[in-house]
Amino acid sequence: MKKMLLLLSIFALSLSLAGQEARIMGKVTNLKKEAIADAVLVLMKDKKELATLTTQKEGTFTFENVGKGIYTIKTTHPNYEESLTQINIKEEGANNVYIHSIALENEESRKAAQANQGEEADNESIATLNGTVVVGKISDLMGNPLLKAHVELIDEKGTTIKQIKSRDKGIYAFTNVEAGIYTIKASHPDYESAKGEVKVDEPDEEAKGSLVMKKGPSLILENEADRASAGKLPQQKLNEIRSDKAMTSGGVSVAVSKNKLQGSSIAEFSLKDIKGKTWTNKSILGKPTVINFWHAGCMPCIKEMPQMNKWIDEYPEVNFLSCTWNSSEVARPIIERTPFLFNNMIDGQDLFDKHGIRLTPTTLVIDKDGVIQSVVIGASSNNLQRIIDKVKELSE
Repeated sequence: MKKMLLLLSIFALSLSLAGQEARIMGKVTNLKKEAIADAVLVLMKDKKELATLTTQKEGTFTFENVGKGIYTIKTTHPNYEESLTQINIKEEGANNVYIHSIALENEESRKAAQANQGEEADNESIATLNGTVVVGKISDLMGNPLLKAHVELIDEKGTTIKQIKSRDKGIYAFTNVEAGIYTIKASHPDYESAKGEVKVDEPDEEAKGSLVMKKGPSLILENEADRASAGKLPQQKLNEIRSDKAMTSGGVSVAVSKNKLQGSSIAEFSLKDIKGKTWTNKSILGKPTVINFWHAGCMPCIKEMPQMNKWIDEYPEVNFLSCTWNSSEVARPIIERTPFLFNNMIDGQDLFDKHGIRLTPTTLVIDKDGVIQSVVIGASSNNLQRIIDKVKELSE
């Protein structure tokens, strides 16, 4: 009877974990990258308000228990203009963490950003949460997530460079981690400590200035009581608990698809731009085409738009398109304020998915026969030059 009850409890635990939803974590800053406290964020889906919260002193926020779908986050603060951004939750589950940065603007901050623009490094990003984020999970031997475990990021010299507490679902996340080999150490007053190792590589040239998610070790903390209970569990269940496969990166990944896309034909699509004109994979044939993929939460995308506008007059024989998965409601204020003069296609999530595009900005340069000749990922003056060099080549 006890064995049957134990098996039933294990089954119930697996069902509860399977049904748990994702979380959205992020930070609200101004264009100077200064944290904004007391900003009010409203999470909406299909124009319905689902949750409201206020940023902490460090500008951070967390929305818990978020299911699949496209969400709008409305952010307000008395000293800044209202911001609408969208985030697409593709995978739900307790281990899936989505990082989302929000930059609030006002006239003063825009003037300051423009004045400093020439002094910034080519690959510098306005986005606050850039670089590599190391994410992992802390649990006990029974598979239960451990809250408030002390987690340390230790460099090769044995120096603790960052330390945090595991959050709900046992998740930990170290932001802005530089390249190197690190030890992740987790401890808890009720358990024996555990360690794991993670190697963080220097981001590819295409990914610099973008957010990169790195899967850290999922650590199991043990004690005598759990070991005694674990001896009664089926071996298969123990193997699942101890395996690392339960920890997924969820929503942010470096899927640099340059090699796969280059030389292939543009996927079939039919999308309307912000003015109502329909564009298809067939309508772009006969001319070289540039498609710039972006979204409202990507500040490097928005920053490079004015520099791209000048191409339109210089190369009138080229189709200049952009594609965002944002709705017209979210995209239009950005397009008009920046401004962005491309033919801006909206609600384009399907086109993102068909080409496996996970990082923005990503720009495809396509020849007159619809074949992708160049894939440029990331925002920098070097990347802009790579795009226009390929455009010149295809226009000759």
